[in-house]
Amino acid sequence: MAQQVGPPTGGTSWGLGRGGVSGNEKYLPPPTMRAVQGVVQNSKGEVIKGAMVYLKNERTSKLQSVSVDETGKFRFVQVPLKDDFKLWAQAADKKSPEKVISSFDTKTEVTRDLKVE
Repeated sequence: MAQQVGPPTGGTSWGLGRGGVSGNEKYLPPPTMRAVQGVVQNSKGEVIKGAMVYLKNERTSKLQSVSVDETGKFRFVQVPLKDDFKLWAQAADKKSPEKVISSFDTKTEVTRDLKVE
């Protein structure tokens, strides 16, 4: 009995599937957006309910804001990778130190916890 040398029976190609290299794969473009998330706490490490978190685009000066959830967490989505941002939180009359999100950091998920003191 002869051994099969060509593609598997019933097909016209080897069908390499996922991870195979046939020369016809389409590659996804690199990501252009990221998510920025974290938790807002006070100096004792307790979450601050009702705090507001701000994200400012340093190139366009566009300011976005979001309030934290009941566990002190926040999340911004669709944050452009190509721009630098400043991130801070405010609760009552207190403000956290600003944190920088750099365009040189190419992570698509960035976590920055903020302390309001």
